[in-house]
Amino acid sequence: RLAASASLDSIAIFASGVTLVAICLLGITLGGHEWARGTAMAHGHPITAVVSLSRVRYGSVTAAAGSEMSTPVLLHSLCGGSHAHMPPHVEMVQDTPAAVWCALERAGGLTKALLWFGYLPLWLAFVFCLVLGFSNRWNWAKTARYTLAGYGLDDSVLNLCILSSWLLAWALLFAGLASYAYSVPGSLGWGHVSLEASFGVLQLAFIVLTLTGTLLTAKMFAFWDEESLKEAAGDLLDASPARKGTYAVLCAQLLLYLLCAVHALEWQALICLFGLYYLDTDRINFLVVFATLTSISLFFDVTRVGAMPPWGQMTGAEGFANSCYVAAAAAKILALTGLALVRRDDVQKRLTSPSSAAGTVGYSLPFQAGSPVGGQ
Repeated sequence: RLAASASLDSIAIFASGVTLVAICLLGITLGGHEWARGTAMAHGHPITAVVSLSRVRYGSVTAAAGSEMSTPVLLHSLCGGSHAHMPPHVEMVQDTPAAVWCALERAGGLTKALLWFGYLPLWLAFVFCLVLGFSNRWNWAKTARYTLAGYGLDDSVLNLCILSSWLLAWALLFAGLASYAYSVPGSLGWGHVSLEASFGVLQLAFIVLTLTGTLLTAKMFAFWDEESLKEAAGDLLDASPARKGTYAVLCAQLLLYLLCAVHALEWQALICLFGLYYLDTDRINFLVVFATLTSISLFFDVTRVGAMPPWGQMTGAEGFANSCYVAAAAAKILALTGLALVRRDDVQKRLTSPSSAAGTVGYSLPFQAGSPVGGQ
């Protein structure tokens, strides 16, 4: 229980770690080569084009996961000028119109500017969370906290600075990703354009930042009862192996579905919350809902896996996300088995408890041999 209490008091440390990871991912994706992928046209021949924020690489149509690609070419050199206009029909043209490359250049430039502006609030949030989280552990953090308090930045103002920096970084990341997705042309000359790994990694970072920001807000404004949460965490540490294992499987499922956000958001992750809530409260109706929805989703998992393209034809983001999806689908069997074992143990405990032995209330059949019926 002391470990559970310490873990809840370390939310600021966790937030500083998440912020640092977001800063690193932001730096990597700004220079990433795979923001969008489509099929361009050159002299009537289709060719794969992988687009970054300022450059494009070409390759053969059968190139898998970015292999056999040419050296990067600046989008500005392919744009015929700022006055190039998009033709009425982009599909099936002899050469990809210059206006398409101009649109990609503008989309990349705006997104790059918004993401660069997001660096400053992320660093501020990282430093403030670091000082707040380690002030009770490291002397330099305690000294920095006292120094900030001397300049009028007490704990309440520091919390407000953290949330403001977090919200500004979140808004800039949201605007950058949304503007790119909205501004990218629908086609490069043949087929459609898909958003690729670099966009997906920042999409994942956006989700993690949102969840961590919500956690920080709930902690700072006391939106939850910390004593109840610490008690629940302590009960988990004292739980049976079956209950602990089921907790681990459901949390692993949530993590796998979260990683799927590199390609697409998986809303069926919400089903896991019903199982987790049952483990916390032992309310049978949540177990029934979880088992029903999981059983239905298994059918769609089988059909989706069967319809997947060969692994060699997937892009990097698709292959990673589909691997996580398959692992999460397989974990559903373990989750159902674990919850069945937990339910069996709970029923056995109730049957062998002193109150149950004294009178089998809640487990006796309404009509038993030799029992009085109808006032007899």
